[in-house]
Amino acid sequence: MDILNNFEQRWNKQIDPSLLIPIRSIPELSNQPNMASTDRDWNVQVFRSIDHVSACPLPRNMTVERSIHEAYVEA
Repeated sequence: MDILNNFEQRWNKQIDPSLLIPIRSIPELSNQPNMASTDRDWNVQVFRSIDHVSACPLPRNMTVERSIHEAYVEA
């Protein structure tokens, strides 16, 4: 949920908060039960990007914030 909270904070800073769907309105995302480990354990890597680009409006010549994409390409 740390990632979700961070996303909501960044959204509310940059975009009209009324456009964000409340998490509690999506039952599949709220109150997730703890999943039991199985023989098919997963390894997950999460990239988070918070810099001057992600905390401010994008420059005119940039239509998409690409740091997450670039991190996946480099991984």
